[in-house]
Amino acid sequence: MIQFTCSSFIDWSNDWQSISSLLLSSAEHTRLESIRRTSRKKQFLAGRLLARTLLAEQFGCFPQELELDANRPSVAYLAGAPLANLSISHTSDYLAVTVSKAPIGIDCERSYPVRNWLDIAQNYFSSYEVSWLRQQPAHLLEKGFMSIWTAKEALAKCSGHDFGTLLAVSSPVGEKENWPEPYSSYRCWQGKTQESTYLCLVVKPNTNFTPSVLTGTYRTSFDDRVTREIRLRAMPSSANPLMIRNQGVYK
Repeated sequence: MIQFTCSSFIDWSNDWQSISSLLLSSAEHTRLESIRRTSRKKQFLAGRLLARTLLAEQFGCFPQELELDANRPSVAYLAGAPLANLSISHTSDYLAVTVSKAPIGIDCERSYPVRNWLDIAQNYFSSYEVSWLRQQPAHLLEKGFMSIWTAKEALAKCSGHDFGTLLAVSSPVGEKENWPEPYSSYRCWQGKTQESTYLCLVVKPNTNFTPSVLTGTYRTSFDDRVTREIRLRAMPSSANPLMIRNQGVYK
């Protein structure tokens, strides 16, 4: 079971911050109070609220019954017992949440103004990935760069390993079909949820779980289950081009 949903808290009702605050544990309130920037406080509250909502929908419990770690909520608990694996990501006002019985990670990133993607890649990525990016047409460089970046962010969350260390690990792009060891069993799906937002999901399945497409939702409100469908395509990109169906149209 893998469920994921995305949303923008700009579209939510005016009282969503109060609702989320009421659901926080004392440890989460302490963490919230330590965050100085208002924008980051909103991201923290929005991510927790959407995560609890999705978990309650999937497992038939109440949001207030769910326990999340105050710093890195990779597992959700119910009555003190592990319920599901969890991952949350934010980019500006946009957020993504996924839950699964297997270890899982998710990352969303908004696109940026035109940048020299190759120069940035040379500072962070493996030589193989830089070589692969050099082969891409100029208009696809941003997509290629984001494909690699979001995959590594999601892998870091799924594996619990340091993101900085994983930057040097070659991702499954071009001719590579899998991550190198010890990550060869991890599976990855990617796409664009809207014109300017990239999304990646990585899971370490307990079985040979290799669907070519994962389907999730975009919701205009945290408690609105389905507004439109999101589809993520499996990596590697050479076998499954980076595509997503948004409101019935592949982009």
